Amino acid sequence: MKVSAKTVAMYPTERKNTPLKSNRTKHNPTKLRSSIKVGSILILLSGRFAGNRVVCLGQLDSGLLLVTGPYKINGVPLHRVMQSRVQPTSTVLPLEGVDVSAVSEEWFKKPRAKAASTEEEFMEDAENKRVLAPEFLSSQKALDAFIMPKVAAIPNMKKYLKSKFALTKGQRFHEMRF
Repeated sequence: MKVSAKTVAMYPTERKNTPLKSNRTKHNPTKLRSSIKVGSILILLSGRFAGNRVVCLGQLDSGLLLVTGPYKINGVPLHRVMQSRVQPTSTVLPLEGVDVSAVSEEWFKKPRAKAASTEEEFMEDAENKRVLAPEFLSSQKALDAFIMPKVAAIPNMKKYLKSKFALTKGQRFHEMRF
Protein backbone atom coordinates (compact mmCIF):
# COMPACT_ATOMS: atom_id res chain seq x y z
CA MET A 1 0.00 0.00 0.00
CA LYS A 2 1.35 3.35 -0.99
CA VAL A 3 1.27 6.19 1.57
CA SER A 4 0.93 9.67 0.22
CA ALA A 5 2.43 12.75 1.84
CA LYS A 6 -1.02 14.04 2.76
CA THR A 7 -1.92 11.05 4.95
CA VAL A 8 1.24 11.06 7.08
CA ALA A 9 0.35 12.36 10.52
CA MET A 10 2.59 14.85 12.26
CA TYR A 11 2.81 14.36 16.00
CA PRO A 12 4.28 17.01 18.28
CA THR A 13 7.57 16.11 19.95
CA GLU A 14 6.56 17.59 23.28
CA ARG A 15 3.30 17.12 25.09
CA LYS A 16 1.38 20.11 26.41
CA ASN A 17 0.14 19.68 29.95
CA THR A 18 -3.33 21.16 30.12
CA PRO A 19 -5.26 21.02 33.39
CA LEU A 20 -8.38 18.93 33.42
CA LYS A 21 -11.68 20.68 34.01
CA SER A 22 -13.27 20.04 37.37
CA ASN A 23 -16.89 20.50 38.37
CA ARG A 24 -16.01 20.54 42.07
CA THR A 25 -16.86 23.91 43.53
CA LYS A 26 -16.28 23.63 47.28
CA HIS A 27 -14.58 21.26 49.64
CA ASN A 28 -16.76 19.87 52.38
CA PRO A 29 -15.20 19.71 55.84
CA THR A 30 -14.16 16.30 57.10
CA LYS A 31 -16.85 14.68 59.22
CA LEU A 32 -15.86 13.48 62.66
CA ARG A 33 -16.18 9.72 63.12
CA SER A 34 -19.02 8.77 65.45
CA SER A 35 -16.63 6.83 67.71
CA ILE A 36 -14.45 9.90 68.32
CA LYS A 37 -15.59 12.54 70.79
CA VAL A 38 -13.91 15.24 72.84
CA GLY A 39 -12.21 13.40 75.68
CA SER A 40 -11.97 10.05 73.88
CA ILE A 41 -8.81 8.06 74.46
CA LEU A 42 -7.22 7.23 71.10
CA ILE A 43 -4.36 4.93 70.14
CA LEU A 44 -1.97 6.45 67.60
CA LEU A 45 -1.28 3.95 64.82
CA SER A 46 1.52 5.67 62.92
CA GLY A 47 4.10 8.38 63.21
CA ARG A 48 6.61 9.29 65.83
CA PHE A 49 4.28 8.50 68.73
CA ALA A 50 2.82 5.26 67.34
CA GLY A 51 1.38 3.03 70.05
CA ASN A 52 0.83 5.85 72.53
CA ARG A 53 -2.56 6.52 74.03
CA VAL A 54 -3.67 10.14 73.73
CA VAL A 55 -6.66 12.29 74.64
CA CYS A 56 -8.73 13.84 71.84
CA LEU A 57 -9.29 17.58 72.37
CA GLY A 58 -11.38 18.25 69.27
CA GLN A 59 -11.31 18.73 65.53
CA LEU A 60 -9.47 21.60 63.88
CA ASP A 61 -10.75 23.60 60.91
CA SER A 62 -8.55 21.55 58.57
CA GLY A 63 -10.36 18.34 59.62
CA LEU A 64 -7.42 16.98 61.59
CA LEU A 65 -7.79 15.92 65.22
CA LEU A 66 -6.04 17.83 67.99
CA VAL A 67 -4.65 15.40 70.57
CA THR A 68 -2.32 15.52 73.54
CA GLY A 69 -0.70 12.90 75.78
CA PRO A 70 -0.86 14.85 78.20
CA TYR A 71 2.79 15.76 77.86
CA LYS A 72 3.48 15.32 81.59
CA ILE A 73 2.25 11.72 81.50
CA ASN A 74 3.53 10.13 78.30
CA GLY A 75 5.51 12.83 76.50
CA VAL A 76 3.08 13.40 73.61
CA PRO A 77 2.70 17.16 73.05
CA LEU A 78 -0.17 18.92 71.29
CA HIS A 79 -0.32 17.12 67.99
CA ARG A 80 -2.42 17.11 64.80
CA VAL A 81 -3.48 13.67 63.60
CA MET A 82 -5.60 12.33 60.76
CA GLN A 83 -8.67 10.36 61.83
CA SER A 84 -7.54 7.38 59.78
CA ARG A 85 -4.31 7.18 61.80
CA VAL A 86 -5.97 6.57 65.18
CA GLN A 87 -7.91 3.75 66.82
CA PRO A 88 -10.61 5.06 69.16
CA THR A 89 -11.23 3.25 72.42
CA SER A 90 -14.39 3.15 74.50
CA THR A 91 -12.65 5.02 77.35
CA VAL A 92 -13.66 8.67 77.63
CA LEU A 93 -12.39 11.43 79.93
CA PRO A 94 -15.00 14.01 80.98
CA LEU A 95 -13.56 17.13 79.34
CA GLU A 96 -16.52 19.49 79.31
CA GLY A 97 -15.38 23.07 78.90
CA VAL A 98 -11.99 22.42 77.30
CA ASP A 99 -10.98 25.50 75.30
CA VAL A 100 -8.91 24.81 72.19
CA SER A 101 -9.86 28.01 70.36
CA ALA A 102 -6.44 29.50 71.12
CA VAL A 103 -4.68 26.70 69.23
CA SER A 104 -3.45 27.86 65.83
CA GLU A 105 -2.79 25.68 62.80
CA GLU A 106 0.30 27.78 62.08
CA TRP A 107 2.09 26.38 65.14
CA PHE A 108 2.31 22.95 63.56
CA LYS A 109 3.62 23.96 60.15
CA LYS A 110 7.32 23.55 59.51
CA PRO A 111 9.18 26.62 58.28
CA ARG A 112 10.40 26.41 54.72
CA ALA A 113 14.14 25.86 54.62
CA LYS A 114 16.27 27.51 51.98
CA ALA A 115 18.88 25.44 50.21
CA ALA A 116 22.39 25.86 51.57
CA SER A 117 24.88 26.83 48.89
CA THR A 118 28.05 26.40 50.90
CA GLU A 119 29.25 23.94 53.49
CA GLU A 120 29.31 26.64 56.20
CA GLU A 121 25.64 27.47 55.59
CA PHE A 122 24.77 23.78 55.74
CA MET A 123 26.54 23.36 59.08
CA GLU A 124 24.84 26.48 60.49
CA ASP A 125 21.44 25.09 59.50
CA ALA A 126 22.22 21.80 61.22
CA GLU A 127 23.13 23.61 64.45
CA ASN A 128 20.01 25.82 64.49
CA LYS A 129 17.14 23.91 66.03
CA ARG A 130 13.50 24.75 65.52
CA VAL A 131 12.20 26.89 68.38
CA LEU A 132 8.62 26.42 69.51
CA ALA A 133 6.38 29.44 69.75
CA PRO A 134 5.85 30.66 73.33
CA GLU A 135 2.08 30.58 72.71
CA PHE A 136 2.36 26.89 71.89
CA LEU A 137 4.19 26.15 75.14
CA SER A 138 1.74 28.16 77.23
CA SER A 139 -1.23 26.40 75.58
CA GLN A 140 0.40 23.02 76.22
CA LYS A 141 0.84 23.84 79.91
CA ALA A 142 -2.70 25.21 80.26
CA LEU A 143 -4.26 22.14 78.63
CA ASP A 144 -2.13 19.78 80.73
CA ALA A 145 -3.21 21.66 83.87
CA PHE A 146 -6.84 21.26 82.80
CA ILE A 147 -6.56 17.53 81.98
CA MET A 148 -4.37 16.31 84.87
CA PRO A 149 -7.05 16.55 87.61
CA LYS A 150 -9.51 14.71 85.36
CA VAL A 151 -6.96 11.93 84.83
CA ALA A 152 -6.18 11.74 88.55
CA ALA A 153 -9.88 11.38 89.38
CA ILE A 154 -10.15 8.05 87.51
CA PRO A 155 -8.26 5.13 89.08
CA ASN A 156 -5.41 3.70 86.97
CA MET A 157 -6.03 6.23 84.15
CA LYS A 158 -2.54 7.71 84.48
CA LYS A 159 -1.00 4.25 84.24
CA TYR A 160 -3.26 3.45 81.24
CA LEU A 161 -2.22 6.58 79.36
CA LYS A 162 1.45 5.99 80.15
CA SER A 163 1.48 2.44 78.76
CA LYS A 164 2.06 1.83 75.06
CA PHE A 165 -0.18 -0.31 72.93
CA ALA A 166 1.50 -3.26 71.22
CA LEU A 167 0.40 -6.59 69.82
CA THR A 168 1.92 -9.83 71.00
CA LYS A 169 2.06 -13.18 69.25
CA GLY A 170 -1.37 -14.60 68.55
CA GLN A 171 -3.29 -11.33 69.02
CA ARG A 172 -5.37 -10.19 66.06
CA PHE A 173 -6.10 -6.50 65.84
CA HIS A 174 -9.32 -6.92 63.84
CA GLU A 175 -10.79 -9.22 66.50
CA MET A 176 -10.14 -6.86 69.44
CA ARG A 177 -12.71 -4.70 71.19
CA PHE A 178 -11.52 -1.26 72.16
